[in-house]
Amino acid sequence: MKTYLQSLNALSNAEIAEVYSLAEQHNVGICLYGGTQSPSKGAAEWSASGSILALRRFMKAVGFSTIPKPSYPEVRWI
Repeated sequence: MKTYLQSLNALSNAEIAEVYSLAEQHNVGICLYGGTQSPSKGAAEWSASGSILALRRFMKAVGFSTIPKPSYPEVRWI
């Protein structure tokens, strides 16, 4: 399953590292979505994928909001 998340505030480098660490702990693939700015500069949109239970545990741990559709178009590398 794939979902989109939003961190509402700027994150410190330690907080960004913690997000990736929690994703790894919960077996969730996570990355910044499309043209999202650096999460250290303000609100950021993320793409997350994994099993439904893994995503629920991860979202509860990080406290990000779920968003229906990112404001940036998806970037595909060819």
